Amino acid sequence: MTIRDLRGERERLRREDSRLSILQAAEGLIIKKGYGALTMDDVAREAQFSKATLYRYFKNKGELIFEIAANYYRRVTANLREIRDEDSRPVEKLRQAIRFVLRFGQEKRNLSRVLMIDEFLPRSSGSPGGASERPASTEEKKFLGVLKACRKEMLDVGSEILKDGIAAGEFRAMDVMAGVTFLEAALQGYLQGELLSQKKHDLEAETELIHGFFLHGIMDKRNVKGGSR
Repeated sequence: MTIRDLRGERERLRREDSRLSILQAAEGLIIKKGYGALTMDDVAREAQFSKATLYRYFKNKGELIFEIAANYYRRVTANLREIRDEDSRPVEKLRQAIRFVLRFGQEKRNLSRVLMIDEFLPRSSGSPGGASERPASTEEKKFLGVLKACRKEMLDVGSEILKDGIAAGEFRAMDVMAGVTFLEAALQGYLQGELLSQKKHDLEAETELIHGFFLHGIMDKRNVKGGSR
């Protein structure tokens, strides 16, 4: 590697670190203040960057929130890949995947609560908030495309776990994308329900509940050992 290449790599890593610092600062402020009250001045101050530097990374706070959402999918996908590559049975990988998504969702519940009740999501056409008050801008459509791609990558990794289970004879033949999409919807619904509950939740018990319920539908009944514990 040449000196020029080394300098380029150092610059790339520096920019990645700066971008991550900005996202972490913005996420913390959204939890404290809500998206509507957030300003780029707040983010610059919290991340300890000048406002001019901040704008070199993000044009506005809309870009920030979309990137926070995309980063959520990327982190989930990275952990699912680690689970997929473990030396364990597919049925156990499925359990670990469910446990991770529940744990990560619980860790991010304060952020999720803010985004669910804030004004941002309903404003953007095609966003998870449902009906919008105005059409999405070109920039919003671009970021929504990024979110869809990140979500697809996450589902693809989940479908590989199901495919491995089918190949191993633990799961029955199925439409794997339909199966993993159903599981995603079940987990999202469960986590959203938690946002409205004041009950203290038991991660291990809830993992076993969802794992057992889903496994009952996809287990190859001819292979009893493929079942849940």
